[in-house]
Formats: sequence, structure tokens, C-alpha cells
Amino acid sequence: LDDIRLSHDQLLGEMRGHREFAGRVSELEEVVRDLSEKHAHDLENSLEQIRDVQCRITEEQQAYDDHHDAFCKHHASVAERFAYVEKSIEDLSAQADESVEGLREKLTKMLQAERKEREGLSRSWEERLDAESAARASVCDDVAKCVDLVQRLLGGAGARGAASL
Repeated sequence: LDDIRLSHDQLLGEMRGHREFAGRVSELEEVVRDLSEKHAHDLENSLEQIRDVQCRITEEQQAYDDHHDAFCKHHASVAERFAYVEKSIEDLSAQADESVEGLREKLTKMLQAERKEREGLSRSWEERLDAESAARASVCDDVAKCVDLVQRLLGGAGARGAASL
């Protein structure tokens, strides 16, 4: 009977060990379950964030594509731009040439008009000088006649006055 009791005690000890082991396994299972639920929740949150980022990237890509398409529609190629600039420069050069030629013609006309005016003024002064010279000559002739007259008048009186001196 002692052997049976000993065997029974051993079996009870082993059973207690099994219970402790089973409790530890249950605790570990609970920890693993909690961790797996936490990881599943974190994974779901991460997936949601990834979906949000992908959605924003898609929207940004669409906006970029729309802007790029609009830019391409409204803007010319580099070759077209250079052609436009060259044409503009040629047009401006032609306008400048026309303006310079027009100014040259105006200046030539102004210089010719000024020459004519100077010639007219020169003739006018010459005519004035000739008229003044003629007037002076006429006055001189008149003065000479007056002097002769005065001398004649005084000649008789002058002779008398000279004799009285």
C-alpha cells in the first residue's frame, strides 16, 4: 500500500506540474492572443494610412497631369518660341529702319527749308543794305545840295562877314 501511496503522490505531483504547465501555457496563449490582436489593429491602422497616402498620391498625380496637359496646350515648343522671337526682332528691325529713314527725310527737308530761309534772309539783308545805301546816297546828295545852297547864301553873306573880319 505504501507503494500505491507513493505512486499516487508522484502522480499528484506530476498533475500539479501539469496544471502549472497548463496555466503557463494558458497565460502564454493569452499574451500571444493580445499581441496578435494589437498587431492586427496596428496593421489595420497602417493599411488605412497607406490607403490615405495612396489616395493623396493619386490626387497629386492627377493634378500634376492636368497641369502638365494644360501647360503643354498653352505653351509652344522651344523651336516655336525661337521662331517667334526671331520674327519679332526682324519686325522691330524693319520698323526701326523705317523710322530712321523717315527721320532722315524729315531732317533733310528741315535743313533744306532752313537753307532757303537763310538765303531769303541773306537776300533780304542785302536788299535792305542796298536800300539803306541808296537812301544814304540820296540823303547825301540832298545834304550836298543843302550845303551848296547854304554856302551860296552864306557866300554872299560870308563874303561880307569875311570882309568885316
